[in-house]
Amino acid sequence: IQAHFGWQEFWQFDAEPIEPVAANSKFTDRIEDCVNSKWYFLKQAVHSRDASCSDCYDFCLPDWAVVRKEKYEDQSTIGIRRLDCFRLYVPEWRNFR
Repeated sequence: IQAHFGWQEFWQFDAEPIEPVAANSKFTDRIEDCVNSKWYFLKQAVHSRDASCSDCYDFCLPDWAVVRKEKYEDQSTIGIRRLDCFRLYVPEWRNFR
């Protein structure tokens, strides 16, 4: 859903840490850039933006889908349907405020 000034934001996700072993098992090949990284599962929730977290950062990831350029037109393309958003505290960034 694209608005005049961007995409609609869905604040319905909470980031929960998961073990690297569980995350790496989702991929066939090892991803070198992701070695020793932190992994999070985005769990669907209700009103996650209302959660109090003064030191958290807001993140939004694009939700890709097949979309039509015009409502009643047959031509379609891959595009951003909406933004899936969540808040996350990143302790490594605390000195950058």
